[in-house]
Amino acid sequence: GNGWFLDKVVIKDPVTDLDYTFLCHRWLDQGQDDGKLARELAVTDASTFPGSQELELKREETWAAEKWKFQKGNTLQFYNRITRGFICLSPDSRVDALGDKKNKYGKVFFMWMYA
Repeated sequence: GNGWFLDKVVIKDPVTDLDYTFLCHRWLDQGQDDGKLARELAVTDASTFPGSQELELKREETWAAEKWKFQKGNTLQFYNRITRGFICLSPDSRVDALGDKKNKYGKVFFMWMYA
């Protein structure tokens, strides 16, 4: 779509020199997320730790984006650039350090590992 992802809005009060943070972490796009183009945002409570709250929201977003990798039946194949080898994790809990690219599970998802 033609929308955009709104992470947060930070407003700085020039008189008090305080920052007011409004967290969103949602899409403003009819073709993404829930399709809304407008959001009502509440200011982050100063008594909480905005950094912790923001970190938790980012953790939830990351898990939502990555959880497909851990669904039943998926085979994961990690590539290590240093050893230039693969490690394959199969649904039956087998670990193949030789990285056999042909296996009975079909789809193989690649994830890059840096060591």
